[in-house]
Amino acid sequence: HNGGFYCDMGDGRAVKITPGRWQIVSDPPMIFKRYSHQQAQVEPKAGGRLESIFKYLNINDEDAQLLAQVLLVSYFVPEIAKPMMVAFGDQGSGKTTISVIFKMLVDPSKLSVFFAPRDPGETIQALEHHYFIAFDNLSSIQDWFSDLLAQVVTGAGLSKRRLYTDDEDIIYQLKRCVVVNGISQLISRPDAMDRSILIHHSRIEASERKTERELYAEFESDRPYILGSIFDALAQAMAIYPTISLSELPRMADFALWSCAIAQALGFTQDDFMQAYSTNIKGQHSEIIGYNTLAQALLKFMDDKAAGWDGTVSEAYAALTEIAKPTKKDKTYPTAPNKMRRHLERLRPTLLEYGLRFEVDDFKTEHGVLVHFQKIGKVCSGCSDIQKTNGSNGLQAEHKLNIKEDKKVCSGVSSGDNGNNIQHFAHTEHTEHNNGTLWKDTDTEVIELPQGVEAW
Repeated sequence: HNGGFYCDMGDGRAVKITPGRWQIVSDPPMIFKRYSHQQAQVEPKAGGRLESIFKYLNINDEDAQLLAQVLLVSYFVPEIAKPMMVAFGDQGSGKTTISVIFKMLVDPSKLSVFFAPRDPGETIQALEHHYFIAFDNLSSIQDWFSDLLAQVVTGAGLSKRRLYTDDEDIIYQLKRCVVVNGISQLISRPDAMDRSILIHHSRIEASERKTERELYAEFESDRPYILGSIFDALAQAMAIYPTISLSELPRMADFALWSCAIAQALGFTQDDFMQAYSTNIKGQHSEIIGYNTLAQALLKFMDDKAAGWDGTVSEAYAALTEIAKPTKKDKTYPTAPNKMRRHLERLRPTLLEYGLRFEVDDFKTEHGVLVHFQKIGKVCSGCSDIQKTNGSNGLQAEHKLNIKEDKKVCSGVSSGDNGNNIQHFAHTEHTEHNNGTLWKDTDTEVIELPQGVEAW
């Protein structure tokens, strides 16, 4: 409102943030929507440092610490899309703690975390009732849920049927802050992955553990100062934001611009953030390759074809199937040649990162639909090539990346931020996917892993 941001305190007051300063006001110029589960926010206090939050969060990597701080402050910037935070790590590594603490700071509620959703309609309603929502201790993510999360972090129109009616819908316009956590990295679908930030948690040693009662009691004493430091950073970032300029915009472009300003407000540089964000993006592409049989087969197929390859979709499908030997349960591999274009299109940004471009003709010739694969220079200089594999059949379907690579800034991720306005939870382009990817299959044989990738 009039160049300022307002954050509801839940008791009739609000925090007003303007460039360079913030204050608590008792008569905010708008009406906030509230629900019965919400709790009043603590009164923020000046003089704190946001980095003190790592007394309570088990994040040791410096890049991950920077991304976590920037992401937390960005939650208080209205309207822009914020990436989904994917926290993963061993049991007892503090994944739930980061979800609960972020919830307490951003959107206090009697419901701190949610468990695995079972019903799309109820999930949409939960998203409507929470600005910040954390899904805790998930073991897998179904396709419909992955698609739904990909939509709500960038903005979507969603509908559910009104109770006791057959032809009347309730329409929600949602743009939410989302966290999911689990022991393994849960996101495998490219559309959700490129809207995510991956935060790995190492197991906490027994000698360093605290009881929940002790940890949250200490946090409550620091919470007003940590919240105040968030508003300090946001107020400074609002002053810095008009000066931010990037030669190339990454995915989630508005978030990246605001994050550069927030990073500077926290005492880092714009390059510090872009390097950390680029490293995370490289990790995302490695994860997509690691979970996708078609991508692995295609990169192996093109490994010795410097001049490119031309043929029909059916010929490409037959050659790739011979390499991949996919099982019937593998949802990352097309079930027929006429479904390969759809799978390839979803992989296009990741394949470009690995130096591979493709074009599929729109019209069928007498020989079939033509496809062309071409090797190009890697878009992202830090991405590893898929190296030659040994002579065994099949592809290793489950492995883990080593995110900590060199920190050259990724120079060509796709620009822009595609907001959605979809009137249902499912993407129509994903209709052949009804189940999550299943990787633990005894029919899958093991081959040499790509360079820079570690086995589970």
